[in-house]
Amino acid sequence: DHPAAGGSLAVIAPFLDTMLVCFMTGLMIIITGVYEGSDETGVVLTGMAFETDADWFPMVLSVCVTLFAFSTMLTWSYYGERAWGYLFGHKRLVIYHIIFCALVFFGGAMQDDENVGFNMIVNLSDLLLLSMAIPNLIGVYLLQGMVRRELTSYIAKLKDGTA
Repeated sequence: DHPAAGGSLAVIAPFLDTMLVCFMTGLMIIITGVYEGSDETGVVLTGMAFETDADWFPMVLSVCVTLFAFSTMLTWSYYGERAWGYLFGHKRLVIYHIIFCALVFFGGAMQDDENVGFNMIVNLSDLLLLSMAIPNLIGVYLLQGMVRRELTSYIAKLKDGTA
């Protein structure tokens, strides 16, 4: 009902994800000590840490990681589709879908001993995210007065019970 309500949720969700989930995962890895003498990283190390307490946990983690990867793919597909439609028109979305599906396929099929291809994809996606962050940060800076007014208005409506 109010832009500040959506904005507040958009700020809280990444905070909770980063500060709660990632912190607890890191804490579990450190407490269990599975990182010592191990060359594993990421989700494998997380599975090893939780396996010290529950031998069935790596299976649960595999399901969670699969669902997370799938939902992330759907979300980024949607974001890309909206941007493509805005830039090139909605009649050309088929081209975007073909490119996206091809990249998903080749990204999943890429395997090599050194993970060079995977690292290249991760670095490219990080660079593309940075290229999106710069205009967004400029927009946030330019709109900070309007954001402050909307937030003040929303807080006032919350206090008087009309929001």
